[in-house]
Amino acid sequence: MTKDEIVLGSIQDLSGPIAGFGKQTRLGMMLRVDEINEQGGINGRKIKLLVEDSAYDPSARCWRRKKLVNQDKIS
Repeated sequence: MTKDEIVLGSIQDLSGPIAGFGKQTRLGMMLRVDEINEQGGINGRKIKLLVEDSAYDPSARCWRRKKLVNQDKIS
């Protein structure tokens, strides 16, 4: 997060047996983020959305979460 940007993260199943749901969720979130950013963001700060693929694997979900928090510094 910076004074000009808010970084959000999400973990979705973008591959694996329920990938269709995860992909649609990701698209919906991206559409809303784009709408908010087109309207000037939140108090002038743009939103950056990072989406990680858990591939329908609980252990992958755990290390993806750690990556988003520790490396990507999500808000």
